[in-house]
Amino acid sequence: MSEKQKKKRNKQGVTAKSGKAYQYTRITRKVGKHKNKRGMWVSDYKQFTGKSLKDAEAKYEKYMTRVSLNGMTASGEYFDWFKENIFSRDDTLKEGTKIKYINDFERAFGDSPLLKCDISEISGIDIQSIINESDSGATTIRQAVKLLRRFYKYLDSQNIVHDVTRSLTLPKVEHKRIDQQVEVYTDEELKRLLNGMPEEHRLRFLVIMAINTGCRIGELLALKYDDISVEEGQVSINKTLSEIEKSKDAEEGKTTFAITSTKTLSGIRSIPLSENVLKEYARHKKWHQAEMMQKGYRTDFIFTSSSGNHYYKKNLERALKRLCNSDTVKIEHKGWHAFRRTFGTKLASNGVPIQVLSKLMGHQNIEVTSKYYINVSTDEKRDAIMALGL
Repeated sequence: MSEKQKKKRNKQGVTAKSGKAYQYTRITRKVGKHKNKRGMWVSDYKQFTGKSLKDAEAKYEKYMTRVSLNGMTASGEYFDWFKENIFSRDDTLKEGTKIKYINDFERAFGDSPLLKCDISEISGIDIQSIINESDSGATTIRQAVKLLRRFYKYLDSQNIVHDVTRSLTLPKVEHKRIDQQVEVYTDEELKRLLNGMPEEHRLRFLVIMAINTGCRIGELLALKYDDISVEEGQVSINKTLSEIEKSKDAEEGKTTFAITSTKTLSGIRSIPLSENVLKEYARHKKWHQAEMMQKGYRTDFIFTSSSGNHYYKKNLERALKRLCNSDTVKIEHKGWHAFRRTFGTKLASNGVPIQVLSKLMGHQNIEVTSKYYINVSTDEKRDAIMALGL
């Protein structure tokens, strides 16, 4: 039987006893191997029938799941199989999110003896004990349990074991109160920064883009040259650079980079660029291309290290601090994210409608914009009240 014949499906009308015709789909799939009469291993094939191709494929997947899991007893074996065959193929989650879930799980439960126990012998009380005794932070534990619940929900759907995670009590994450003024750069500080930064400084255009677009640092680091249109005078934001920490079993100090979609769907946006920014862009591109030729690397990314690699955010933070403390600048270092806050508060104070500001910031809703980025000073509030004249 050829490969084409093996995967062939037939849709045809079949008359039931009632005389009513209906459609069905039949597929043939390889399900394993067996020894024939000559003692040779040959492939096993089985037919699966459903109301549609999708229905027939689902029956095949369910059958193969039971075959694959046959013989497994240790929970760790089940979990490894689940990660590779189910979780890794879940297209509802970003790749960076999947890696974070797995890393957090290994931090919270990686050394647990439960992974060596028979899956049928583990109770919710056993898992709760591990959670209560864990040295991991509340956020790590909560992320780890999210993955654990997905795992048990799948096992329950396959009638392997019941979901024992429903009654788990998780530690609370203490959120900092945000009732203080949002930290931003003043106009004077921005002026000193731009005037005191040399034209040849490799972070100059990154700072200028941070000030003039309000983008998150990860969004800026993910920019490629074709994301900026000089003709249209705008930059397209559609992805972000994420740093993924490897598990504790990996080499120490190693971090991988991943280009993923923006934080939210509303994060995909276009931001206009002024003529001055476009001039700085042309200067940066010319300088960057000269460095590529000199040092022998090639990249499509706008912002890279001198070897053409991605920047680590912690190194960028240190570099910005050195720049702020330099003799030619001398301003308080407030971090990269303060440029984003400055962008939002300046536009708000200049009368930009909150709906427009929310779009430019890439927020999911205007409540986030009004809560975190519209920072009206006490003097401005006082002037507004006095202007009422009542």
